[in-house]
Amino acid sequence: MKRFAAVLALSLCSAPLLAETRDQILDRYAELAKQENPAFAGFSAEHGYELYLQKWMLPVVGAINCAS
Repeated sequence: MKRFAAVLALSLCSAPLLAETRDQILDRYAELAKQENPAFAGFSAEHGYELYLQKWMLPVVGAINCAS
């Protein structure tokens, strides 16, 4: 029963993402971001690139980033 509930929940949550185009998904994320922070000005490829390459320090591993 738990497995059925988990599968049902995952399928219901992901179903809208499967039916939408990339632009529709980005528009929905932008809408949600505006609700969370009215100062949200939109997505930026430059900011995403900076975030992707930003270094983070982990205690045992050292410096890592998304490109690691």
